[in-house]
Amino acid sequence: MAGFLKSIFGKKEESLDPLELGLMEVPAWLDAREQEIHEGLDNMVLASRERALAAIAILKAQVGVLASLQPPTDQVMSPKLRRVVEQGIPRFVAAMEKTLDTRLSTVPGEYYDDCVGIIAGTAKNMKGPGRYIASVYPREMKEIRASLDIIGRDVNALGKRLGPARTEEEAIASARAAASVIEAAIAELGLLEQNETELVGVIGRENADLKMAQETLAGLTDGDENKAFDALSAEISGLEEKERGVTGEFEQLRSRSANVFRKAVHAAESDGDAASAAAIEEFHASLTTPAAIDLGKTVAQYHALYLPLIALTKKHEGIVKNRDEEELFSDPDHFIALLTALCGRWEENSARLQDLRERRAASPVNRQIAEAEKAVHVIEVRKALDEKLLSEARETMETLKAETPVRLDDLQAMLTAIRNEDAPVIVHAPAPFSESKEAHTTTQPKAV
Repeated sequence: MAGFLKSIFGKKEESLDPLELGLMEVPAWLDAREQEIHEGLDNMVLASRERALAAIAILKAQVGVLASLQPPTDQVMSPKLRRVVEQGIPRFVAAMEKTLDTRLSTVPGEYYDDCVGIIAGTAKNMKGPGRYIASVYPREMKEIRASLDIIGRDVNALGKRLGPARTEEEAIASARAAASVIEAAIAELGLLEQNETELVGVIGRENADLKMAQETLAGLTDGDENKAFDALSAEISGLEEKERGVTGEFEQLRSRSANVFRKAVHAAESDGDAASAAAIEEFHASLTTPAAIDLGKTVAQYHALYLPLIALTKKHEGIVKNRDEEELFSDPDHFIALLTALCGRWEENSARLQDLRERRAASPVNRQIAEAEKAVHVIEVRKALDEKLLSEARETMETLKAETPVRLDDLQAMLTAIRNEDAPVIVHAPAPFSESKEAHTTTQPKAV
């Protein structure tokens, strides 16, 4: 790349002094270099275009002369050749007029293509009928080729310079993109540093809030209200256990008496005593849970059916099968006394349990602890998120700080090649990129 500008504009005076630029000056400097390339090519094209237009005008005149010529009478030629020449000249003239009817652009690349088109078209015409015409009119065809050579020399000269110029423009575009990447990295780093400062402050406040929330939670957890609440809960658990015990005893009593009541119902139905059967079955069915029993009604029912029940047990062997069953129904009060005692214990326990549950439900401490725990959790989640953002920001900052000096060195190498001088180009970037990875000796800034 270093020799491209020399090939376009000639050898520059060598400079031993480095060119120093601020990063923000690089785009303007590249624009100026690109403008130099465009102006050099434009000037070259303008001069070449004048010569090409003059050559085209001459070519048109030469083709016009050829169109008016008749085959020489003194030249011996076969009838076939004469016919080919007579028919070929109009076709050759028409083809050349079409080829030469080209508007030459002033844009270097387009101008080059236009000229190449004229040369290629003329060469094609020369290989067709032109080769027979040249055997009859060699001087005229030689003059046409000479005029075309003028355009060809200019095209060759321009072609040797267009390629390097295009490569130089690509190098400038790459350098411009590299500078843009560095500028974006510096801007991003500035935003990240600001974000880091803000996040550090936010996390500090979150730590303070978290400490306060944890202290509030600890105060509620260790406070007298919570201790009283825990005591209520412990007593409630004990009463619930007692309730399960009473219910178990009730089920045992119900199970112990179930066979006697069921067989008694069957025996009464066998005797045709529907009233006794219905009374005993209704009583047995009412023994579901302690909570469902109406003691006054249950005691009255039992006393009413006791005598018919005992009569059935005496009449029908097998209703009472063991001593436990005999003991349960040994007198009118034994079974009902057991049932009444169980229901009384259950009612007493239930009343106390309901009172304690209501007192616990009315206590605000459980809700307060739940709210305090939620507050701690919310702060912890928010703090963890901010700490993650801070970590990611710092990681990106370290990456930018590591990569940008390397990119700065690459940019300086690009600019040095574009400058086309022996001395380097030094680019000064804002801190922390004020020095590239390969630090250069600092001198006073020198103009281009």
